[in-house]
Amino acid sequence: MLRSHLRPVAALLAAAGLAALALAAPAGAATYRVSGKQIAVDENNGIFKMKGSLVGDWNITAFNQTATSPLVQANGTETFKGCLDLRRNGCGRRDPKGTLSFTFSYEALFASPDPASLVWGS
Repeated sequence: MLRSHLRPVAALLAAAGLAALALAAPAGAATYRVSGKQIAVDENNGIFKMKGSLVGDWNITAFNQTATSPLVQANGTETFKGCLDLRRNGCGRRDPKGTLSFTFSYEALFASPDPASLVWGS
């Protein structure tokens, strides 16, 4: 059951991670609107690929479930390693590359034990 909730978690974390890019920009950096898809490679082990504006690997490196009732509660860490494909032509030598690391707290309400029954999650 621990890994059964990763899909909604990964989608929410991707959105949070993209928002963090704008907040954590160093002086002189620009802000870019990004879009794309997060594709599960091995969902049970928290391994995803990013395609679109962000190209690379997105991994949930820790997922610690701390409660199951009344809400599923968890915390953890994740890492994105790849590039910002500015020209939409694949990651070239002029596209910014690097690694982003995040920590997260997660709460969700499910209608049943089935992970597809997500009612609310943040």
